Amino acid sequence: MLNSTVAPRQTPPIPAGNPVPLGHETPSREVAAPALARLEHAASPSQTLRQMALQPPAIRVKEAPAPAQVSGPGSATPKALTPSPEPMTIERATSILDKDFSAFDTAADGGEGDGKIGQGDLKVVAENTDQKYSDEQVAAAQFLLDSNASRNFLDKAANKGWGLDGVISRDDVTAAQQAIADGSYTHRMLDTAATGTGWFSGPDGNVSQKDIDAALADPGIPQAVKDAIGLAREGKPDADVGFLSELTADKAKAASELIHRPEYSSLSPSDKAIVAQAWRASRGDTAAASDFKKLLADPRFQAASAPLRTDLLRGVGLQHSDAFKALPASDQQLIRDTLASRGTGDTRLAQSLSALVHDKRFQSLSADDKTAVLSQVHNYPTSKVADNFQRLMGKEWFQSQSLEDKQRSLKTIAFLTDYKGGDRTILDNTLNKLLDAAQPFKMIWEAQSPGVGAHYKPGTNTISMNSTTVPADNQPVSSSAVWQIVNAVPHEINHAIDDVHVSATFDYLSKEYQAYYTGNQAQSGRPMTRDEAVSLWRDTLLNTRSIYGVTASAALADATQSQQIFAYLSRLTGVTVTADNYQTILRDRSAWNPPYDASKGSDIGVPAGARPVGNTDNR
Repeated sequence: MLNSTVAPRQTPPIPAGNPVPLGHETPSREVAAPALARLEHAASPSQTLRQMALQPPAIRVKEAPAPAQVSGPGSATPKALTPSPEPMTIERATSILDKDFSAFDTAADGGEGDGKIGQGDLKVVAENTDQKYSDEQVAAAQFLLDSNASRNFLDKAANKGWGLDGVISRDDVTAAQQAIADGSYTHRMLDTAATGTGWFSGPDGNVSQKDIDAALADPGIPQAVKDAIGLAREGKPDADVGFLSELTADKAKAASELIHRPEYSSLSPSDKAIVAQAWRASRGDTAAASDFKKLLADPRFQAASAPLRTDLLRGVGLQHSDAFKALPASDQQLIRDTLASRGTGDTRLAQSLSALVHDKRFQSLSADDKTAVLSQVHNYPTSKVADNFQRLMGKEWFQSQSLEDKQRSLKTIAFLTDYKGGDRTILDNTLNKLLDAAQPFKMIWEAQSPGVGAHYKPGTNTISMNSTTVPADNQPVSSSAVWQIVNAVPHEINHAIDDVHVSATFDYLSKEYQAYYTGNQAQSGRPMTRDEAVSLWRDTLLNTRSIYGVTASAALADATQSQQIFAYLSRLTGVTVTADNYQTILRDRSAWNPPYDASKGSDIGVPAGARPVGNTDNR
């Protein structure tokens, strides 16, 4: 019956972010398997809603002290102690109202009742002056008087009218039972936790900061819900927690189980913040909390270095992000496999991969383009490849390419990034020229003659790659394309840096020698030997039947240019080279000074006076 408002008992607030441990832990239900490092653990069986650890601090009925037990002759048989009553919860209180609705309805004024339970009715039952109410009825009434959130939830359970009216109808109780059964009661309690009576005091579908503060101080809010609030605020007390308007009982339970794991407690504050941010981004997804819990329990995670543990946590977060969920299943699997294939010592793979898939330039690509990008990260699963792909997303020359040419460019950048055995300084400088935002250089793909890896187009900052040797697909680089990528690309970038124009001069041939020297070291990881340099000049640069034939013939025919060529060859071989003997000297290694020593397996390095004088590291 509708009666005057009775103020609830005051309960000290429970601070946010400092959850009270549950009395016991229940197994989480099986959700999406964690996609990190292929962690495999058996899931525990589900438990029913009423078995979940969603219990507020216990509100118990006061009991009279047990009678003293007397021992010795003639003593009476000791009386058995009465078991402590079951803690009162919103679930149990609602069930009691449903079962004994009439008793509550008529508590204040008697009679037949009006189908409404007001706070006056609850007060009469709680005080139980006439000792007519059972212990559980008294406990339920006191619980609802103490818990504004629980009372408001029941008041608007049937959602009739605009605001709270201060009474609980039969329809409200029925609707509350349904909300408890489907798990929605948790966010509905949060919605009106700070609400008072009035025309516009009903639920609005939002959880405000006032609602959060009121919920934390309310003894009727399940502890798991308070734990979920604590997780949502972990590392960021002012975080937007509006997603808690969708918090179900299952989500709260999963969050509570996660933060009460000892492994979670041992995480650093920054790692806890990563977990919390991912949980917020997933909008409190049960699967996210479950996957974090499984990862934390895995011995391999516990044995990992601190930086690797941090990145493993980021990997779980990535797989529960909106950017990941927006990808097709096949692309999601590429990411899972990439994370599972991380190399030893790579503690940034998940961080870099997450940055890539969240980049708006990546997200603007077509579906096929995205698959091409993720396929090459999968083929070369390193954080550096993912980092360089993010840089590549910002290059207009890449964005304007066809799918086929994007596939070729992705292969090239990935292979240059991941190549082992070469000169990393030259390779990285080459990549910087192609990828740095301030650099003007670009790569295009064109069909070219067999044997031609690439060429530079003077005055355009453009290197043209031979499209016939790098297939347009999502497979790794084939062995036949290795030279083109790790040797020819640094070679042509070296030309682009100096903007070399073809001319029948020693200077032009020297620039070609410089580019070959750079490309050779980029691929081999060592400087060119004297024998290799001599072979280059003999078989390529001065070979009148090579691609340099016209230029070489004209330079050799010019007295000034030819004298510079022969003077250089003299410094390279250690003997005097002239127009009459240069072909013989270049072929007779025994004539060099010092002679070539075949027993050593390789020749000496290029003499200091015969090394390229320009840029040989593509800086």
